[in-house]
Amino acid sequence: LRPLAWRLPLSTETVDEALRVAPRVVIKERTEEVLREYGCRTFTGTRYSGVRFGIRTRGEKN
Repeated sequence: LRPLAWRLPLSTETVDEALRVAPRVVIKERTEEVLREYGCRTFTGTRYSGVRFGIRTRGEKN
């Protein structure tokens, strides 16, 4: 799947469009600050990994 990956940074409009067609969007990023910019309120990740996952659901407000 790596050749099909989207290499450009996400925009908030892209996340909003994804939420229009999906009940939940999961974004992978290293810092929570960037995830908060996309409107994520739920974060998960492992203790040893520097990667965090932000989860935004359709019903959440920014």
